[in-house]
This record gives sequence, C-alpha cells and structure tokens, in this order.
Amino acid sequence: MSINKQHGCRSIVYLLITVIGWGIMYPASKHAVSSGIDGYYLTFIRYVLGEVLVSVILIILEGKQSYQTESKTLLLWFSEVSALHG
Repeated sequence: MSINKQHGCRSIVYLLITVIGWGIMYPASKHAVSSGIDGYYLTFIRYVLGEVLVSVILIILEGKQSYQTESKTLLLWFSEVSALHG
C-alpha cells in the first residue's frame, strides 16, 4: 500500500493545523477565563464556531445537497443534540 506524496503532505498539513489549534486553545482559554468570561460561555462559543466552520467546509466540499435530510430531520436533530450534550 503506497500513499502518494501529495496526499501525504496534505495529511501532515491537516494534522499540524489540528495540533496548533489545540495548542492555542489552552493559553487562550486560560486568558479568557481569567479575564472574566465564564467557562460555559467559552465552551458554547467554541462549539458554535466549530459547527459553523465544519458546516462551511461541508458546503464547499459537498455542496448544498449534503444538507438534505431525506425526511429524517427529527432523528438527525436528536442525534446531534444527544452527541453534543452526552
């Protein structure tokens, strides 16, 4: 099994973005909490920003047809809510 060089480099870039994002999160969270932002609001803001970012990426890569729920909107909503609050 061989991985072409372009795919391998792209994967490394994605991993570096993730590591840098996680690394920045802790000092930024410490500063935000020490300046008076409640941890619950900070978590809410992080999740909303993450959801918006993932939604934009999904629309760019897959198009608007990726948001078709095939008449399972309530089930999908329940799954998402339980996953975020589980």
